[in-house]
Amino acid sequence: MSIPRDALSIVIASKMEDELLQIQEEGESGDGIENSLSERAYYILRRLKWAGWIETEIEARNFEENVILPDYTIEILNLLYTLTHKKNLEYNSYAYQTYATLKIAVTEEPSRLYDATRISI
Repeated sequence: MSIPRDALSIVIASKMEDELLQIQEEGESGDGIENSLSERAYYILRRLKWAGWIETEIEARNFEENVILPDYTIEILNLLYTLTHKKNLEYNSYAYQTYATLKIAVTEEPSRLYDATRISI
Protein backbone atom coordinates (compact mmCIF):
# COMPACT_ATOMS: atom_id res chain seq x y z
CA MET A 1 0.00 0.00 0.00
CA SER A 2 1.46 3.34 -0.97
CA ILE A 3 0.26 6.93 -0.98
CA PRO A 4 1.94 10.16 -2.08
CA ARG A 5 3.66 11.81 0.88
CA ASP A 6 2.08 15.20 0.23
CA ALA A 7 -1.42 13.71 0.10
CA LEU A 8 -0.84 11.83 3.36
CA SER A 9 0.44 14.97 5.09
CA ILE A 10 -2.72 16.81 3.97
CA VAL A 11 -4.89 14.04 5.44
CA ILE A 12 -2.96 14.14 8.73
CA ALA A 13 -3.17 17.95 8.90
CA SER A 14 -6.90 17.79 8.16
CA LYS A 15 -7.45 15.28 10.95
CA MET A 16 -5.45 17.45 13.35
CA GLU A 17 -7.54 20.45 12.28
CA ASP A 18 -10.73 18.52 13.09
CA GLU A 19 -9.34 17.67 16.51
CA LEU A 20 -8.33 21.30 17.04
CA LEU A 21 -11.85 22.49 16.21
CA GLN A 22 -13.26 20.00 18.69
CA ILE A 23 -10.85 21.22 21.38
CA GLN A 24 -11.82 24.84 20.71
CA GLU A 25 -15.53 23.96 20.87
CA GLU A 26 -14.94 22.43 24.29
CA GLY A 27 -13.51 25.74 25.46
CA GLU A 28 -9.84 24.84 25.63
CA SER A 29 -7.30 27.06 23.91
CA GLY A 30 -5.30 25.86 20.95
CA ASP A 31 -3.22 28.99 20.46
CA GLY A 32 -0.49 28.77 17.84
CA ILE A 33 -1.41 25.34 16.57
CA GLU A 34 -3.29 26.51 13.44
CA ASN A 35 -0.19 27.96 11.81
CA SER A 36 1.88 24.82 12.06
CA LEU A 37 -0.50 21.99 11.19
CA SER A 38 1.37 21.08 8.00
CA GLU A 39 4.71 21.29 9.84
CA ARG A 40 3.36 18.95 12.51
CA ALA A 41 2.02 16.56 9.86
CA TYR A 42 5.44 16.35 8.18
CA TYR A 43 7.05 15.91 11.61
CA ILE A 44 4.72 12.96 12.30
CA LEU A 45 5.69 11.40 8.97
CA ARG A 46 9.41 11.85 9.73
CA ARG A 47 8.97 10.23 13.17
CA LEU A 48 7.02 7.30 11.71
CA LYS A 49 9.77 6.77 9.13
CA TRP A 50 12.48 7.01 11.79
CA ALA A 51 10.62 4.46 13.96
CA GLY A 52 10.20 2.06 11.04
CA TRP A 53 6.40 2.22 10.83
CA ILE A 54 6.46 3.59 7.30
CA GLU A 55 8.90 3.47 4.40
CA THR A 56 9.34 5.92 1.56
CA GLU A 57 10.38 5.56 -2.05
CA ILE A 58 10.91 8.02 -4.88
CA GLU A 59 8.91 7.42 -8.05
CA ALA A 60 11.28 7.30 -11.04
CA ARG A 61 9.02 8.98 -13.59
CA ASN A 62 8.08 12.12 -11.63
CA PHE A 63 10.36 12.06 -8.55
CA GLU A 64 7.37 12.12 -6.21
CA GLU A 65 7.94 10.63 -2.77
CA ASN A 66 5.50 7.86 -1.82
CA VAL A 67 4.85 6.50 1.65
CA ILE A 68 4.64 2.72 1.86
CA LEU A 69 3.02 0.83 4.72
CA PRO A 70 4.82 -2.44 5.47
CA ASP A 71 2.74 -5.55 6.15
CA TYR A 72 3.32 -5.40 9.91
CA THR A 73 2.11 -1.80 10.04
CA ILE A 74 -1.09 -2.69 8.23
CA GLU A 75 -1.72 -5.59 10.62
CA ILE A 76 -1.20 -3.40 13.69
CA LEU A 77 -3.42 -0.64 12.26
CA ASN A 78 -6.15 -3.21 11.63
CA LEU A 79 -5.81 -4.45 15.20
CA LEU A 80 -5.97 -0.93 16.63
CA TYR A 81 -9.01 -0.14 14.50
CA THR A 82 -10.75 -3.29 15.71
CA LEU A 83 -9.96 -2.49 19.33
CA THR A 84 -11.13 1.12 19.12
CA HIS A 85 -14.38 0.46 17.26
CA LYS A 86 -16.79 -1.35 19.50
CA LYS A 87 -18.31 -4.23 17.58
CA ASN A 88 -19.63 -7.61 18.55
CA LEU A 89 -16.81 -9.94 17.72
CA GLU A 90 -17.00 -13.62 16.88
CA TYR A 91 -15.39 -14.77 20.12
CA ASN A 92 -18.23 -13.40 22.26
CA SER A 93 -20.21 -16.57 21.57
CA TYR A 94 -17.23 -18.67 22.69
CA ALA A 95 -17.09 -16.80 25.99
CA TYR A 96 -20.78 -17.41 26.60
CA GLN A 97 -20.47 -21.06 25.61
CA THR A 98 -17.57 -21.53 28.04
CA TYR A 99 -19.47 -19.80 30.84
CA ALA A 100 -22.60 -21.87 30.24
CA THR A 101 -20.69 -25.16 30.08
CA LEU A 102 -18.82 -24.45 33.32
CA LYS A 103 -21.95 -23.26 35.13
CA ILE A 104 -23.83 -26.42 34.21
CA ALA A 105 -20.88 -28.58 35.22
CA VAL A 106 -20.56 -26.86 38.60
CA THR A 107 -24.26 -26.87 39.47
CA GLU A 108 -25.37 -30.19 38.04
CA GLU A 109 -22.34 -32.45 37.75
CA PRO A 110 -19.36 -31.26 39.83
CA SER A 111 -17.54 -34.52 39.14
CA ARG A 112 -17.50 -33.65 35.40
CA LEU A 113 -15.95 -30.19 35.88
CA TYR A 114 -12.59 -31.28 34.46
CA ASP A 115 -14.27 -32.60 31.30
CA ALA A 116 -16.20 -29.33 30.91
CA THR A 117 -13.02 -27.25 31.01
CA ARG A 118 -11.37 -29.47 28.41
CA ILE A 119 -14.37 -29.18 26.05
CA SER A 120 -14.62 -25.40 26.42
CA ILE A 121 -11.01 -24.75 25.62
